[in-house]
Amino acid sequence: MTERPPLRLSELHLYSVPVSLKTRWMFLVGRSIDGLTGFGEVTLQNQEAAILNATRELPGVITDATLQTLQQSLPLPVGYVLASAVEQVWLDIQGQEQNVSTRRLAEIEPRSKILCYANINRGTIDRTPNSFATRAEAALAVGFSAIKIAPFDEVLAQGTNQHARADAIDIGMARVEAVMRVSEDHPVQVDCHSRFQLHEANHVIARLAQLGTQWIEEPVAEIAETIPKLKALRATANRHGALLAGAEKFSGLSQFQSFIDADAYDVIMPDIRFCGGFSEAIRIAKYADLHGTRVSPHNPCGPVMAVVSAQMAACLPSLHSLELQHAESPLFDRLLSTSHQLTLGHYELTEEPGHGITLSTQFNEYAQKEFSQIFR
Repeated sequence: MTERPPLRLSELHLYSVPVSLKTRWMFLVGRSIDGLTGFGEVTLQNQEAAILNATRELPGVITDATLQTLQQSLPLPVGYVLASAVEQVWLDIQGQEQNVSTRRLAEIEPRSKILCYANINRGTIDRTPNSFATRAEAALAVGFSAIKIAPFDEVLAQGTNQHARADAIDIGMARVEAVMRVSEDHPVQVDCHSRFQLHEANHVIARLAQLGTQWIEEPVAEIAETIPKLKALRATANRHGALLAGAEKFSGLSQFQSFIDADAYDVIMPDIRFCGGFSEAIRIAKYADLHGTRVSPHNPCGPVMAVVSAQMAACLPSLHSLELQHAESPLFDRLLSTSHQLTLGHYELTEEPGHGITLSTQFNEYAQKEFSQIFR
């Protein structure tokens, strides 16, 4: 995938869609001077105002910009996310211009079918163990091959109170046990969201793995000082038959390298919003593949990012699986029209040009236009 020429747009729009108390999806829609429409997603929790402000700066820099110059010129913390959304628009339009799918723009032979797992965490409003189990059953019933939850809500609020932390960990374990009871032979994955202190993480990982958890994600903070500890935690997980995964917030190959080189994780999780874009994700995955590390894109957002992440995943060597949000909101299936589909736990991509998506007839019913620019 070569560097694209500057994007010539006639229109640029930012839309937001309120989804829940936690979530507001945000989409970037651009129209080329030739009348082609490209889509990108710029969702970032609790950063909606910053995204809107940064989007207002785009007209002054986008005409002659490349992905790298956008990353450098847009303000943090949303600059990488917005630059990625612009790249997604670019790729969508470029694919349509060349009459090929986005994944076929890459200089690699892509897949057309991607193994997926269901992240049921955001849509589980009732946090009781039974509710987690019910949601897991529903996801498995529609064909997902594995389930991911983030069960340790209460741990963070306990600070250094060790007795309270232990009780909070037990609450999380009860949620895991409930999901395990209904999962049968399907893998259960647990995201720890860096909740644990180093001295307790080994015990938590051992308990999770003994329950049958097959994937344990981000148990501790991902900083240079924890890399040797993560390698030891990975060994604990592996002894019990579980994988250790993480690195969803990293930007650029350089941030991934030290963790890959140290064998800190079995699976790394580049997120197209943060990692540096489509080509950089492929570069990261190739490096990981050389070191025996597998790749599973982090994909916790809305329907545009789901399609783009699938197009990206199709190009990644050593792919483990792709994360998909399951049933956070019925709007996920109402905003876009696409011929891609989830079948028996696999995301099947068609050969539609670009991303292969258009706005549904219901989009304007739910979306709020936050910003528009008409280029003269």
